[in-house]
Amino acid sequence: MNGELFVVHCAEWVTLNQLFKFDCVLLNLINARLTDAELNAFLKAYIKNETSQNLEHMCLTVNHQMDINAVLDGFFWSYVKADEARKLRGYEVLPGPNTNEGFLRIIMKNNEICYVSISNRGNGMRLFHLCNFKDEMFMPFKLMKLPYLAMEQVIKNMSLMEAFNLSLCYPTLRYFVKNILKNQEIKLLIQFGSRIQFRLESPNGTFFYFQACEYPEDLEVLEECMRMKIKNASKIPFHFNKPDKNYLVTYWRDVFKGATIFRSLVFDLFNIRSVRVGVMKEAVHGAAVVNWINRMNTPIEHVQFDRGTVDDTLYSQIIDSENFQNCSILKKPSENFKSPEFRFSRAHVNWQLQHSHWITLENFSDIGSSCLVLKGSTLTDREVNSLFKNLISGKFPNLELMVLEVNGRRMSKAVTLDGITDLENNALNRDARKFKRFGYNISVRRTIDVQMATGETCSFMFHRMNGVEEVQSGVHVFIWK
Repeated sequence: MNGELFVVHCAEWVTLNQLFKFDCVLLNLINARLTDAELNAFLKAYIKNETSQNLEHMCLTVNHQMDINAVLDGFFWSYVKADEARKLRGYEVLPGPNTNEGFLRIIMKNNEICYVSISNRGNGMRLFHLCNFKDEMFMPFKLMKLPYLAMEQVIKNMSLMEAFNLSLCYPTLRYFVKNILKNQEIKLLIQFGSRIQFRLESPNGTFFYFQACEYPEDLEVLEECMRMKIKNASKIPFHFNKPDKNYLVTYWRDVFKGATIFRSLVFDLFNIRSVRVGVMKEAVHGAAVVNWINRMNTPIEHVQFDRGTVDDTLYSQIIDSENFQNCSILKKPSENFKSPEFRFSRAHVNWQLQHSHWITLENFSDIGSSCLVLKGSTLTDREVNSLFKNLISGKFPNLELMVLEVNGRRMSKAVTLDGITDLENNALNRDARKFKRFGYNISVRRTIDVQMATGETCSFMFHRMNGVEEVQSGVHVFIWK
């Protein structure tokens, strides 16, 4: 069937074989009964230049909901933005939009560029668009044919997102990216919230965000996604978060599988210098989050668990982990929570607890930590005094900073330092000093200094503030090494 324009209003009779026989420039088939698999087969043949190459614009209307993933199975594409759109030939006589804005761009075997779109026509009808302007050619830049020094400069000038995308193309390119960027120290922040987000920062200040999200309840969201292969996971739905293309958003049936695959990928590809982890208030699958972090087998610079209440079982999992050397726990367990076997070991190097009402003197029978900040303590002044006596005896050789804060009362210097120093004869040390360790920068002055059994100086700096609801008081203890 030869001609320039064919319009078939009752196209129920058109089969895949008959579709191949149309040799025209413009084609409009209405009420066709072609399946998604048949459309995919036709599109593959068209891309491979195995059908009539005169076709420039085809519209095909079907009375079923097309699955864009099935129709475009096996293709790579990119979206056409508004400033890239062109007017479609034959839009006056064919249904649908008059430009190719929002279409999907696909490179053909002969390097021509064709555009595909699937849209809703209402009443259960769907419209398949295929267009080819015939004057656009894809001119690939053959990176691997460049001399090594030139390739090195190209890759070094790439953003992290560009380097990551390039590494997915071929194993050889991945090898080049890995070796060329091996001296760049990358910072990594992993955040757990309603999704798992990786934030990579390069030395030149460029950022790359990777988000692993659970499948949405509305699966139509996935129809607008492209598909990609990451390691052994294929057909992963993804899109670039608008307007910032440094956000790569992916969807997974098992979000932790996606996070694990991406983590192993970036640790193998980039030189990750430091890792920080944040667990947000709205983080889902709390226990699974803790287990996933524990399985990382990677030194973590800092972990923070955001504010909010948490069940006691999960809180126990958090404090019992020995992978969180530098950790801020802002979450609150129940008022009745206890953990008599818990000890601050050498693995708990630098810890901050926003709610330490569960900490008893028994938990302080041994301290391997270097820095402890404990807020909301319920220890009595006599219990604090007993703790401090053990401290100045040199029982905790690693400890350099301890902060204890209590709510609802004023801490008594006389009771807490009873038997440690004579307050009447021990004048305040008003000299200004700086404590710059473990991420802190504290101005130290007006302290009560005591010589420890080890010969080191221990400084007690008491403070008190009137909060909105209740009085807060506490003490900073500095051991000068």
